[in-house]
Amino acid sequence: MNPPRLRTPPSVEFTDMTVGLIVFGALTVVFGALFLLFSPLIVLAAKPTAAAAGMPVRWGETITNAMGFAGIGATLIAAGLGSIRRRRWARTLLGILSWSAFLVMLLIFGLVFVFLKDIAASIATNLIKSQNPELAGVMVHVQLFRAFLFIAPIGLSIPGLWVWFYSMRSVRLTCEAHDAQPGWTERVPPLVLTVSLGLALSAPMVLIGALTHHGYMPFFGTQLTGFAGGLVSVVLAGLWAYAAWATYELKPSGWWIATVSMLLLLFSAWLTWVRGDLGAMLAASGLPEAQVQKLQPMMETFRPMILWGTLLFHIPIFGTMLAIWRHFQPTPARR
Repeated sequence: MNPPRLRTPPSVEFTDMTVGLIVFGALTVVFGALFLLFSPLIVLAAKPTAAAAGMPVRWGETITNAMGFAGIGATLIAAGLGSIRRRRWARTLLGILSWSAFLVMLLIFGLVFVFLKDIAASIATNLIKSQNPELAGVMVHVQLFRAFLFIAPIGLSIPGLWVWFYSMRSVRLTCEAHDAQPGWTERVPPLVLTVSLGLALSAPMVLIGALTHHGYMPFFGTQLTGFAGGLVSVVLAGLWAYAAWATYELKPSGWWIATVSMLLLLFSAWLTWVRGDLGAMLAASGLPEAQVQKLQPMMETFRPMILWGTLLFHIPIFGTMLAIWRHFQPTPARR
């Protein structure tokens, strides 16, 4: 039986997607519950994992990761329940989340594919410590390639399905038919909302990162730590918190603060990764010396991937900033 066709004012005909909204909403709730489940497991596994590696437990980092999983889980559960109830804000939010997840996954899998041989060689040299590292590297490369062929399609198809479903016209119209009042997610264009939410999330993350990494902050080829790094982090978090509000209100100052600060951060991070001593960077972030000695050789292998990843990650960000600039131009209503 075909889904019923409904009409919304002014007599717009569309296919009722209530069943789909319920199914995708329920699946989103399941994913959120899995994230919530992993949150306490991260804390419980911290001590045995650190003991097995011969390292002290980094409780600040562990708790931060657990809080991140809990936050993602709570957001997915709330959005999934909103989808089941056919709420407009839930459709918009899940569209933003799924697009963001898809682009991040695409970037990660693309970089892994390009640098797969280097990753395999690093694992063979630094972790396996084989007497024949060249042969071990080939074997690891084959195994990683097999895993990549299995994991990459799954990692891309899941957010891709959510992007496809929540972008459908009939899904939007179904939500509008059952939730007549526009919500907070529709006060601004979706891309502007994406930037505002990203800034609002990034502001506390900067502060948490400073607290858990001894105030570490890459700074134009060097590293700031302690009070200096913490002060820069506080200022940056404050600027991004203001920019999150200002972009949501379509104030040009929010766009300028976000764009200029991200350009400066990109240049600072790139310069630091190009010129910086990786051992000093790891030590400055609060890692014990023994762990620095273990990680430094692998990080040297990953340096090109990190550099290219940093650049590629910012391409969609700055593309989005350029795309939304027109919404911050003065109009008669805002003059």
